[in-house]
Amino acid sequence: MNKQKIYTALWGLLMIILGIGALAYNFGALDQYKIITAYIVAALLAVMGAAFLLAIAFQRENWFYVIPGFSLLSLGGMVYLSTLEAVRPEWLGALFLGGIALGFLVIFLRNRQERWWALLQAETIFIIALIGLGLGIPESAARLVGAILFGGFAASFFFVWLFSGHRGRFLWALILAGVLAIFAAAIFTSGQNQLMLLLWPVLLLLIGLFLIARVFSSGEKKQPPAVPIESLTPAPDSEPAEEDAPAKIQLPDAMQPRPAPEAPPEPPSDEPLDIEVIEPEVEDETP
Repeated sequence: MNKQKIYTALWGLLMIILGIGALAYNFGALDQYKIITAYIVAALLAVMGAAFLLAIAFQRENWFYVIPGFSLLSLGGMVYLSTLEAVRPEWLGALFLGGIALGFLVIFLRNRQERWWALLQAETIFIIALIGLGLGIPESAARLVGAILFGGFAASFFFVWLFSGHRGRFLWALILAGVLAIFAAAIFTSGQNQLMLLLWPVLLLLIGLFLIARVFSSGEKKQPPAVPIESLTPAPDSEPAEEDAPAKIQLPDAMQPRPAPEAPPEPPSDEPLDIEVIEPEVEDETP
């Protein structure tokens, strides 16, 4: 099993655990442990946020980890403060928005010339948080406003991961989108009928089971057969190539140099040849 399948199986197991926990919480199995459960969830969110911020010290190129870092820390603080009756809902929403805006502000401060766009994001989110504090949230619309707020940010981070082009590098956006989507579903279904309380935990269970089934159903990729070493060794009768011989370039037939045409033979001439005849000398043998 390769690394990717292990990660997929872990994500599926996490979804199943969250689904079971949500079912137990929604149907009252954890009523006597609500405070302890809230503390545990707040601590887990804070640890996740601190882990993202700590990772920047070792991976400075992943400067965008400040967004999930401060966002998860603010979510942890929001869950903890929700256990206190004196804290109003608009303060909880402002804390969550302030954490996201703080992440964008830190990005801007680390590189003001190239990351000026982060300041616009921080200002916009801060203004929304201040408007919510100033106007307040009616109790009748608190559930709907909270679901829209968390669901909207969940969709935004999901699209950041989907269209980033580097999904492995932007996995943090998918994690943050999943956490915010769970918060949106929990807020929207609180106080609803049993069908709504059952819907989103079952959805988490189905997603987890699908991921695990996908891991075990996908077969291993068949590796190509290995080439035997004997087929790579030269035959014993073959002559070894000369190491010092220069490389030769074989040109195609159309580019081969052609020999120069031979001159035609000269025609025979009708003029007589000037041949000198030399007669041998004869000695006189008479006395």
